[in-house]
Amino acid sequence: MGAAAVAIGASANGNATTAATQGAFSVMVGPGACYAGTSADVVAIGKAAGAQVAPGGGAVLLGADAGQGDAVGGTAAGANSVCIGFQAGSTGSGDNSLLLGSSAKGLNTGCIVMNATGSDLVTATNDSFYVKPIATDTNTSGSVRPPSDSNFSHYLAYNSTTGEIRAIPV
Repeated sequence: MGAAAVAIGASANGNATTAATQGAFSVMVGPGACYAGTSADVVAIGKAAGAQVAPGGGAVLLGADAGQGDAVGGTAAGANSVCIGFQAGSTGSGDNSLLLGSSAKGLNTGCIVMNATGSDLVTATNDSFYVKPIATDTNTSGSVRPPSDSNFSHYLAYNSTTGEIRAIPV
């Protein structure tokens, strides 16, 4: 195990065989947490959190199967990513991404995914923002227009199919 690292749980950091995968300064708690190894400065708490493929340095993985990665595809939780929730980032995550909620997933870099549907919500592009569900205003009277205030340069548009929120120039 890496310098100043802590592993608690059956097979936590269990298959890490080199200094590079033993996770210096990492905390791994739960059966199988970071089983395949980990980079430095990782926090993985939960059954099989970060288990399949070693997560990138600085990743925070909280929840059963959070950030476990995909051993077949070779994808891992990215460096400095945060995966919180059951199977959040379970197929890996992009670097510098934030995946919140059960089955929030995405391999794209710099993404924010917030999922409360119970079904998979997966990113499609880098540097993007996805949310599901989102309340829909049922008031159909009048029309919806972008803001006319000169202090606004963009307005937000929501794609109800993909869950993506995008900034649209005014």
